[in-house]
Amino acid sequence: LAAGLRVAAFEPVERNRLHLKTSAAQNPSRMRERLALLPYGLGSKSRSAFMVSQEGNAGNSHVVDRPGADIRYFADSAVNTMALSNEVVIRRLDDLVTLPADCSKGSAGAIALMKVDVQGFEFEVFTGATGLLRGGAVGALMFECEADRLPPHR
Repeated sequence: LAAGLRVAAFEPVERNRLHLKTSAAQNPSRMRERLALLPYGLGSKSRSAFMVSQEGNAGNSHVVDRPGADIRYFADSAVNTMALSNEVVIRRLDDLVTLPADCSKGSAGAIALMKVDVQGFEFEVFTGATGLLRGGAVGALMFECEADRLPPHR
């Protein structure tokens, strides 16, 4: 934000969005005006899902298809307890971001950096952003990937 860029942050967990809003409020208004905080999760298709979060660490949240899903898979160890957080809306990034037809790396409106931290949901997010990625609209891509959280290769 300090560099004058606009930031779109996608956070489907209500309490995490509240923390982000509170943090953003500590910045000068010229920076806050360039932040769009959107209440969606990103995925390969638009749908509703549920989030489960680690008790005491809401940043460790995961998408599940139904409230009764086996969430033990997502716990980092037997000590961590996962709890149902809230129902969320999942959207495709390709459906949310419209870039000019002549947009390419480095052009006005291009995405300078796409940062993804989605606890094993990377394949879903990238599948929903294939148009942006293949079209060269993303200048740099940074993501965290934990192999043990990834689903089997499709």
